[in-house]
Amino acid sequence: MRKGHPAVGRFCLSEWLHYPHVLVSGHGETSSPIDTRLHEMGLGRTVGLVVPTFFVVPAVLLAADYISLLPRRCLPADWPENYAVFDPPLAVEGFPLHLAWHKRRERDVAVQHVAGLVREILGGSERPGP
Repeated sequence: MRKGHPAVGRFCLSEWLHYPHVLVSGHGETSSPIDTRLHEMGLGRTVGLVVPTFFVVPAVLLAADYISLLPRRCLPADWPENYAVFDPPLAVEGFPLHLAWHKRRERDVAVQHVAGLVREILGGSERPGP
């Protein structure tokens, strides 16, 4: 959330649920495993906006009183100045990350090199494919 967000001073599960969330979904889903877990607890959240990529979220957070759950690696470089960052108020499982490229780039040395770097940085061992 942005530093001036009303929930900053009293962040907890109820405050987290009180404000609309930005959900990242490449396929446009309006719920996630977090919503399933909340439902099992008899709780729910409001998804106010669905975006296709994590890169869109920081600008949205600066413009409104939204909250979003992001991987720490997706925080913008200016996060200490502009964003209030908290650990999630409930345990969150990780999610799979997939690399993809067009089939005609399968033998492209540059694409394979970058894919190898991404796997190395993120600790993945599976070989992604087109």
